[in-house]
Amino acid sequence: MKKIFVLLVCLLFSLNATASCPKQKVEIHFKYKIGKVIYNYSLSRYEFSKKAPQFRKNPSNLLGLTISKLDVGFPRVEGKIFQHKGLYCVGVSKINFEIGFDKFNVYIDKKYKQGTCERRVVKEHEDEHVTIYKEGMHFFAPDIKKAIRKAAQEVEPKAVKTQAAAQKIFEEQAREIVRKVDPLLKHINKKLEEKQGMIDTPESYAKTSRKCKNW
Repeated sequence: MKKIFVLLVCLLFSLNATASCPKQKVEIHFKYKIGKVIYNYSLSRYEFSKKAPQFRKNPSNLLGLTISKLDVGFPRVEGKIFQHKGLYCVGVSKINFEIGFDKFNVYIDKKYKQGTCERRVVKEHEDEHVTIYKEGMHFFAPDIKKAIRKAAQEVEPKAVKTQAAAQKIFEEQAREIVRKVDPLLKHINKKLEEKQGMIDTPESYAKTSRKCKNW
């Protein structure tokens, strides 16, 4: 579960809150980031394979490696207490949500020196992995924003009696929004990894090896 920043704007309180509260418009601020690519030519495959558990047992065929992680920033959720027909209700009013890739770490075996066919070809392959991450983020960004908006609208404002009760209810509402969006984020991460696997096949490796002679 991601950490949630909550801000509650307290306007008024009532000692008698029994009926239902109407839904309010939620302001959504969504941002996705694409970090820079950092190339590392200083390690051998046996050294950078330790950064990827799936390659630790058999790193001999590993020529390069791209590592990145879908980073979900800490959502900042704001809410307020508003008056409605004698009631004082608490609900979400604004969400600031940031997601994306902070950076891409690309490792290429140090045995392939600058200017060689082998380094160029390995770099081209790793750049394909970076492109998949970038294009995936562009593709899924509208779905993420839509899911955030839908989750926010599904959270019902609730009547309150005390400030302490209002804060507790609002924190529960904020956590509910994150829970509703989380399945989509896991789905996106899974799809991106599947797409990555499509270019890491025996056929792909064989095609790469035929491009140069000094492996």
